[in-house]
Amino acid sequence: MVSLTEFPRPPDDLVYDAVDPQVGVVRFDRDGRRPIALTNFGCHALALWDLRGNVSADYPGVVVRELGERGIDGLFIPGALGNVHPVRETEDPCGRIGRSLAGTALAIYNGLTPREDVELALFKRTIRIARQPVADVEAARKEWEVNPPAAEGLARYEYWLAWTYRDQPTCAFDFHAVVLGDSALIHIPGEPFVETSFAIREAAAFDRVMLLCNPCPEVGYLPTAHARIEGDGEVLFAPLEMESEAQIREGAIALLQEAWGRPER
Repeated sequence: MVSLTEFPRPPDDLVYDAVDPQVGVVRFDRDGRRPIALTNFGCHALALWDLRGNVSADYPGVVVRELGERGIDGLFIPGALGNVHPVRETEDPCGRIGRSLAGTALAIYNGLTPREDVELALFKRTIRIARQPVADVEAARKEWEVNPPAAEGLARYEYWLAWTYRDQPTCAFDFHAVVLGDSALIHIPGEPFVETSFAIREAAAFDRVMLLCNPCPEVGYLPTAHARIEGDGEVLFAPLEMESEAQIREGAIALLQEAWGRPER
């Protein structure tokens, strides 16, 4: 893994931010049905870099296939992938990453013993976050139409934002947490950065915390304020306001604190 997309393998003369090596697995055994291995890992599914933009499961698809061949239904949910991309080595980087990750997930899975009496609790928190101002709808449409083939990325996204959020200066940002005994799964929309994941886990009282994320256009990338100042491709696709990452970090930590301090614990 590496916080870079330009090179298949990161050059030695550059300095890189941290990556999150945590692989999370939750095992679900089911009566009369195949067991499930929920696998969580924070890295963009872009091993097939030259085919980006097409529909592909990429390396998570290999993970699910490898688990399936061993009689396990795989469910892959990404972690904090916002500033982490795969190292695309060998002629089959997708298979290399997927098989390696599946092997790690399988080793964790085999070391888990499900409990019938495990405590399960659900929690939710919603905060409102300001959006960056959107462009005029007509101006954004014209910008997109100038050269559609070359503007299918940023220009189309800015047109979509202008149309969808023309009268909405803020948005509701939902957190969901699932507590399983002394472990917690917390879901947030968008693509958070590694620094956010580290901060949430370090502040949590739970023994284990998995950050479950889903990339979505509504909130896009969730870069830290420092990353926004540095600037890069992720910042261009980050429609929330400058300090939004700090609010998201605080909201996630607060929800986990609420879950840990629930009366029945």
